[in-house]
Amino acid sequence: MYTKIDTNIFFRLPTNMIPTMIYANDVTPPPPFTHFKRVPEEFIIYLITDGKMYIDEGGIEYALEPMDMLILDPTRMHIGFKESPVHYYYVHFKLDNIEEENIEMEHLKYDLMDFRKHIVDFNAELVKLPHEQKRDKDIYKDHILIPKYVSFDKNTYRTVLSYITDMQKNLHTDKEYYNQMTGLKLMEFFIWLNRTFTDSFIFNTLSNADKIVINVIDYLTNNYAEKITSTQISKEFHINYDYLNRNFKKVTGKTIFELLTEIRIAKSKELLLKRTYTSGEIAQKTGFCNEYYFSRIFKKLTGTTAKGYVKEYYFGDS
Repeated sequence: MYTKIDTNIFFRLPTNMIPTMIYANDVTPPPPFTHFKRVPEEFIIYLITDGKMYIDEGGIEYALEPMDMLILDPTRMHIGFKESPVHYYYVHFKLDNIEEENIEMEHLKYDLMDFRKHIVDFNAELVKLPHEQKRDKDIYKDHILIPKYVSFDKNTYRTVLSYITDMQKNLHTDKEYYNQMTGLKLMEFFIWLNRTFTDSFIFNTLSNADKIVINVIDYLTNNYAEKITSTQISKEFHINYDYLNRNFKKVTGKTIFELLTEIRIAKSKELLLKRTYTSGEIAQKTGFCNEYYFSRIFKKLTGTTAKGYVKEYYFGDS
């Protein structure tokens, strides 16, 4: 995954508000096309799918190509400065308390990476806490940063396009609460986008050894329900397991199988709270060899039984 941020301009968005949707659609303007002059009353997202768009906003010229995305500001006039055939998607929305910031990329990178580390450490500790203590734990920020101008790779672009087309469908339905549903989808997209360029920053600053650690974590997260052995991991990553495990612990503070167990316990908690599976079924779905072993490890890591965890979650201490 690779995402290129093409300017130092970012929008700081509140995460505790739902955007109000105005339009979401796509268009192929008849040629010759030069974007018309206007000062919008709302924010506008452009996603280019084919051709090019040449647009000037507040004296800054943008030459948008396929897989580029630009967010236009309602405080500035924009106008086309060159003809070109183009097909693009547009999303118009309003959201209060958005601030524009010019941020040096190095400062942004280390701020995002530091926050990601806090989140990872926080979630690791959260697994061990009883439920009533979790309610008082919250380190998540009340805002996110979104780049003004981004170029996506093909895989990331496909996800972006999926989000945009979902918004388009939601906004054109005749079902109740369509605007709120579309606004929630837009906020989900912004959070996903923030995570995506955080991932890009982290991955591009890692050594090759650290990149392997990230890939191992992804592998464990995607395959936790399967039987995983050291031999499998060694074959999967074409590296000696003992060497990989030592480096993994050096980077994460945990061995590979310690982290795998934490992932399995976290997933088992999700299934327990559904209250539709037996402990045996959950053990099978989360990669534990049997119900007895699952129960023993669950109590060891959480300090309570599986039944006790469910009771505590829904009924507290009563």
